[in-house]
Amino acid sequence: MEHIPGYIKHIIRKLFEGGITTSEKQVLNDWYRSYHTDDRTELTADESEAEVDDRLRSRLQQFLHTQRKQSVKSVLVKRIIKSAVAAAVLTIGALLYFTVFQSEEEPQAIAVSRSTETKSILPGADKAILTLADGTTVVLDAAFQGGIDVQGNTVVENIPGGLIRYRHYDAPVHQEIVYNTVSTPRGGQYQLELSDRTKVWLNAASSIRFPTEFSGEGREVEITGEVYFEVFHDPDRRFIVTTDHATATVLGTSFSIKAYQDEKNTTTTLIDGSLQVKHEDTVNYVLVPGDQLNYTDSGETTIQKNADVEAAIAWKNGKFIFNNTPLYAIMKQTERWYDVDVVFEANREVHFTGELSRGADIKELLRKLELTNEVRFKIDGKTVTVLK
Repeated sequence: MEHIPGYIKHIIRKLFEGGITTSEKQVLNDWYRSYHTDDRTELTADESEAEVDDRLRSRLQQFLHTQRKQSVKSVLVKRIIKSAVAAAVLTIGALLYFTVFQSEEEPQAIAVSRSTETKSILPGADKAILTLADGTTVVLDAAFQGGIDVQGNTVVENIPGGLIRYRHYDAPVHQEIVYNTVSTPRGGQYQLELSDRTKVWLNAASSIRFPTEFSGEGREVEITGEVYFEVFHDPDRRFIVTTDHATATVLGTSFSIKAYQDEKNTTTTLIDGSLQVKHEDTVNYVLVPGDQLNYTDSGETTIQKNADVEAAIAWKNGKFIFNNTPLYAIMKQTERWYDVDVVFEANREVHFTGELSRGADIKELLRKLELTNEVRFKIDGKTVTVLK
């Protein structure tokens, strides 16, 4: 058992003592499948917990009876783990599923520089900066609630839960249309409800510039970063989203645009409805739900049908979802959400599949990646180094 992490040894001991929990079975499954992706033994979906435990115990008793005369302990341990974990598979088809767990023996700690004070690097939170029409800035966070200002014919309110809302009111004198901007820093996220009742989610390091009240035949906003829209349907007024390289036009739909200035690709994913996208001087592309359009800074455009929509908007739902995702893309998300800088000394192209809450400490995310034995990390202050 020399090459088995300490916490796995601990769970194996509990297994034979009869005290293993469902979550510990899942941890065994995750650890085992990360090394043995060719194993496809599965339980039926309707098998109860009691039936799982009974089959597990029966299988191990039979195995121990037939193998008790073997003298090579390493062979015995390896087969015990394989039998135990194969019987404890509680999810179907996952190659690697990140699970938050605790045990008496922790896995090897991620290296932390002794030259800096060790502090937890916490995940992002609801925070943003609102820039009003006259240039005044307002810090938005959980501590700030209530009315902010009147902009044109619109009342601006900060609502508990990380939401800023614009509400039109009938003024005796019509005011000039003015523009506001909401921007999130690294380590921040925020929601908006525009004056037409369109809902907007901003990921970290993103922004949206918009009129406080829409007038005329169009509704147009400008964004950077990663933004998710649920556009309020209005057949008389198109909703237009512009980025540095693209224009998306809708009447009422749900979609996500990822257009960070420090990335080569602009990605548009359609969740519901219909969407027309034009990149610079290219032709118009009409998307249907499940389509994901990718545009590179070299001018290449591709459309992926039946894209992994859940992964594309996982950030909005408080998750990291990786589906054969390259390490460099994972670490880009890590930089923005945890407000850290990442330095690579290792292969950027190794790929990972799994899921984890965005509410986890950064060490939890890095530890899950380390379980694959494909990569190691070092934390020095706010710098994360990917080691060889």
